[in-house]
Amino acid sequence: MSWITENAWPLIVVCATLGIVSGILFEAKGRMAAIVFFLLAGLFWWIEGRVVTDAEILERDLQTMLDGFKRQDEAAVHGQISDQSPNLRSVASQGMDMVKLEDSFHLKDVRISLSDDGNRATVHLRANGQAIMKQSSYAQTVATRWETTWAKEAGLWKLIGVKRLDVVSGKEMGILDPG
Repeated sequence: MSWITENAWPLIVVCATLGIVSGILFEAKGRMAAIVFFLLAGLFWWIEGRVVTDAEILERDLQTMLDGFKRQDEAAVHGQISDQSPNLRSVASQGMDMVKLEDSFHLKDVRISLSDDGNRATVHLRANGQAIMKQSSYAQTVATRWETTWAKEAGLWKLIGVKRLDVVSGKEMGILDPG
């Protein structure tokens, strides 16, 4: 049933469409069917709004981390990284010392794969936008591609691994390498 909670909109649209068709084409019984379809659409909309999946939580946490990078808020970024991965905190701090991300920098193409036990996740994403190299104050539009690994710790998702990938080839490259 996770497909309903991940994206209930197709089901909502189908129910609403069936409701409209039933109301137009049929007499009294059709109008009763239309009411039932509209109630179902409303129920699916309500469920979709109330159920928050791990994938939605991970996507929110990714956005929180990106927002921390944009604000240069080291504590916010480090708060998303596992205590078991202090080297990632160091790399994140080095990255913030090198680059300032502009507000136009945003996440794109986020794909989340959860493990069977639901305690680990692999997230593939692209992030694009304006970045300023602090050493030279040079602003440029950059495109990046990443594969991150997350683990549930005390009920919260924490970053435990990061791979930066070449945008075109998909081959792994150094996290802080240029280009």
